[in-house]
Amino acid sequence: MKSNADRQLKEFTESPANISTLRFILENSANTYAQYLSATALKTLLGENWTKVKLQDKLVIKDFLLRFMVTKTLNCDKHVLNMMIALLARISKLSWFDHPDLKTMVSDITYLFSMSSEHTLVGLYTIDQ
Repeated sequence: MKSNADRQLKEFTESPANISTLRFILENSANTYAQYLSATALKTLLGENWTKVKLQDKLVIKDFLLRFMVTKTLNCDKHVLNMMIALLARISKLSWFDHPDLKTMVSDITYLFSMSSEHTLVGLYTIDQ
């Protein structure tokens, strides 16, 4: 059974065409394990196929992840949140020299941390203001 699950998960990481499916699962699933596996698959997919992903798709992914962090962080499982943070870090690293619009991720994240606790990760991390 494990090999079947591994095979199915691997299929999601092979083509950038699966990005929208993985995003849909992350955004709409109530199952924490499904969210975690989707974030993991997205991290792997982007890491292995970054040069194949169109710039517009990269911008959409960046915006999706930032929106996810703002809207779902306070109600998110810590394992899913940790994977989302790892995914943001991976995208920041991969995108640094791609396009100026992708470089804004660091300042966007900094802005998120400076917002009120109702909208950010303040409930999970201590931030000096």
